[in-house]
Amino acid sequence: MKKKNSTFKAAVLFNLKKPLKIININYPDKLKKGQIFIHLKSSSICGAQANEINGIKGPDKYLPHMMGHEGYGKVINVGKSVKKVKKGDNVILHWRKGYGIEADAGLYYSKKFGKINSGKVTTFSEYTTVSENRVTKIKISSKLKKIAPCFGCSLSTSYGLVFKEAKMKINNRLLIIGSGGLGLSIAAMARSKGIKNIMFVDKNFNNYKTKFIKSLRLNNIKNYMHKKIEDCKGNKFNHIIDTTGDIKILEKAFNIMTGNSKLILVGQPKKNKTLKLKNALSMFDGKTIFASDGGLINPSKDLQKISDYVNKNFQYFKNFISHDIFLKDVNKGFTKLKHGNALRISLKF
Repeated sequence: MKKKNSTFKAAVLFNLKKPLKIININYPDKLKKGQIFIHLKSSSICGAQANEINGIKGPDKYLPHMMGHEGYGKVINVGKSVKKVKKGDNVILHWRKGYGIEADAGLYYSKKFGKINSGKVTTFSEYTTVSENRVTKIKISSKLKKIAPCFGCSLSTSYGLVFKEAKMKINNRLLIIGSGGLGLSIAAMARSKGIKNIMFVDKNFNNYKTKFIKSLRLNNIKNYMHKKIEDCKGNKFNHIIDTTGDIKILEKAFNIMTGNSKLILVGQPKKNKTLKLKNALSMFDGKTIFASDGGLINPSKDLQKISDYVNKNFQYFKNFISHDIFLKDVNKGFTKLKHGNALRISLKF
């Protein structure tokens, strides 16, 4: 398994709230039961990684460690008992569990930095060791290659949210808070279902976001982009979807809900933050609050179906990737996300 004197590059988190370091890592000596070694073709930067760097869940006891949870790559080798894929297969890497062995997390070594931890799946590296239940082989059309890694998180989550968790209907009215990669993928999924009444709240509608929203051809699009939630008051929404995780924003979103509205949390709030609801009695009017569980997606069963669906409705997803960057520039990608100057950013190797 190990290539003599060979290393590969990886973006590693050493300290919270600090840039990732691009370092050289040794190839693993051998694979354990249920592990798969993959050569990454592409990955993408998700807001979840920005939250991870910022430590929103609290102290990180696994530092230093690898990063990334959605990718597209080729199987180089498989460990004992792996039956799901074989050498040479092209696969999607995903954070949700599919079928297969729940293998040990990968463990790496760097000549300069020593032991480098990992998880069941990581994608910010040229090569990676992944648990069998975090990869799925699917057929990807040529026009979907650019957005292929996004099936590992954003596109699968948005599909599951629209079709499984919220069970949206064509005549529904949506408010999406946060028009980054996840928010706009939810909008594209809803639009592909036929929903045209979608409103957005975002502090920065840059050219990428505006272009994407206009390409959806929604009803009254000029009146559907707002910088403040308060500007949306008076509208009746079936679903209010928050991708920011900001407690203050969630409190304001609750205040504009009407009877039978659903407030859906997709972005994760910081640890130990308290949500204070004004007029909680209004819950008896039919208001519902729930957190998305990754769209309730089973990657092994659903990813091929989702890929086929996006391929059929590609007109709504073709501008989903706003930037292509190389691994060495990963921190520049996070800076773009922080300032709202991107949608999904693709990492190349």
